[in-house]
This record gives sequence, C-alpha cells and structure tokens, in this order.
Amino acid sequence: MHERAATILIVDDEDLVRRLCVRYLTEAGYRVAEAPNGHEALERLGEGCPDLLITDSSMPELDGVGLILEARSRYPAIRVLRMSGSYGSSGSRDQVPPDIMTLDKPFGSEVLLAAVTGLLKPAPADPQ
Repeated sequence: MHERAATILIVDDEDLVRRLCVRYLTEAGYRVAEAPNGHEALERLGEGCPDLLITDSSMPELDGVGLILEARSRYPAIRVLRMSGSYGSSGSRDQVPPDIMTLDKPFGSEVLLAAVTGLLKPAPADPQ
C-alpha cells in the first residue's frame, strides 16, 4: 500500500487541467493544495513545504521553471514534477534541474498517479 498522507501542491493556470489533477490526486488519497499561478504558489510555499510540487511549465508572469528554481532555493530537497504542453517551445528548458521529471500533456490519471507514486517513494536508507 502506498503512503497517501503526502501533501501535494499543484500549480497550473489552466483551470480544467488543475482541477482534473486535483481530483485525480484527491481521489487517490493525497492532500492537495492548488494555485493558479507561480506567485500564488510561492505564497503557499511560504506556508510550508509540500511533499511534492507539481507545476505547469508555461504560465504567465512566473513560469514553471522560475517557480521550480525559487522553490528549490527555499527547500533544496523538494520533489518536483513538471507538466508541459509545449514541446520544446520553452526557452528556459535548459534551466530545468536535471532531476526534474516532466509529464507531457495530455496525460491521464494513471500516468499522473504512477509519476507521483514514483516521486514520493522514500529514498533508500544510506548505509552507515
């Protein structure tokens, strides 16, 4: 059984996409917070670090890459999943940290939940 008490912050300026992701994750047992843009996401991050940040790449004002970089500056170990609907059109794609997984839109609930489950797996314990 997977650990479902995790808290996830989902950020997307497209209401339909954000609401679908919230529904998928909530139905799977996760606690979910949402934000329609990068600035509101930063406000939510100020309330505490979620177990996982899921963000769209392309958003007005503060895009997903900028959000990821700022989130990582505040919480270096934060786990991140990036969603992208624009194939290669983002000039900031080179700035995405190499450990960030990207889901290409559109995707279904099974793909999202598999990615989330994988990202939330506990890291193997370091031998001492």
